[in-house]
Amino acid sequence: PGSNWWYSCSAWLKKLKNEPPAQWSQDARKWAEENGLISGDAQGNLQYRSLVTREQLVVFLQRLAEKNGL
Repeated sequence: PGSNWWYSCSAWLKKLKNEPPAQWSQDARKWAEENGLISGDAQGNLQYRSLVTREQLVVFLQRLAEKNGL
């Protein structure tokens, strides 16, 4: 694919970032927030529809492990 493919993906990701989270994940999101597994970015924005970096995933897994006494 050429540069048009990258532009289309980039535009789609920007649009997705501003959409509200899906209803089906509401209980899991609420539990993760209440238990301190997720807290958002520096401004507190949770950005549920954004891609996750390796760093963010590691922080999440570390918090989950600590919560479970590991």
